[in-house]
Amino acid sequence: MLCVCLFSTAGAPAWAAADPGQGKPYMMLAGDLAGAVEGPRVIQDVCVARFPKRRAEFEQAYTQWRARHGDLLKAIDAQVSRANARLERQGAPPGSSVVTTIDAILHRQFDTLDNAKAKKLCDSYPEVLKAKDEEMASSVPALLQSVTNADKK
Repeated sequence: MLCVCLFSTAGAPAWAAADPGQGKPYMMLAGDLAGAVEGPRVIQDVCVARFPKRRAEFEQAYTQWRARHGDLLKAIDAQVSRANARLERQGAPPGSSVVTTIDAILHRQFDTLDNAKAKKLCDSYPEVLKAKDEEMASSVPALLQSVTNADKK
């Protein structure tokens, strides 16, 4: 089973704690980790789909965000690859992955926004990325360490 805790632009992410991995199974932690970094891309996708004339703006902002966190994202990608291998060993259907599961969850949340809420979200995309910058400097590395520790068990 895979679970994701989505981020909030109004405060700390739901999983941010002294020990974000306390008592959680590895796959749940891997889902949390993927959710922490997939949100900005999914929001970009939603904003591009809803406001195609602003595609360059959203894509540039996302590309710059990824560049600011390149090393951490590489480490997260490596851990997500290990989680995908574990899913396969556990007999998940072909093509299943942590990211595809997280993407589906996030798209269900954001694709159903009415036009006014989608506009508000997309207009605030720079602030969303700024909030994610803060998480990438604080709680996401701790979550990555918890996932890494759980992977060793």
